[in-house]
Amino acid sequence: MASQDPVELLQSLRRQFQDERLDFNIPETVPQLKLNDDAFKQVMINIIENARQSVAAAADGGKIVVDIAAKMAVQTAFPSG
Repeated sequence: MASQDPVELLQSLRRQFQDERLDFNIPETVPQLKLNDDAFKQVMINIIENARQSVAAAADGGKIVVDIAAKMAVQTAFPSG
């Protein structure tokens, strides 16, 4: 698995989904990720399709926003005992 630019993958999804209820907030750069392109795209497609179904069922029509952000997470482990 090679490092990939998730921005390119998400921009391709933006082009794939032509839906006025769907908005992507994609920064110019995010950290490279080690991922399987096809699996990542399929996960995102599933999430977007589920959201589209929920929005379609909503009385007010709603809107879907895919907001991508680079975040650093820090975990702390404490020994037990």
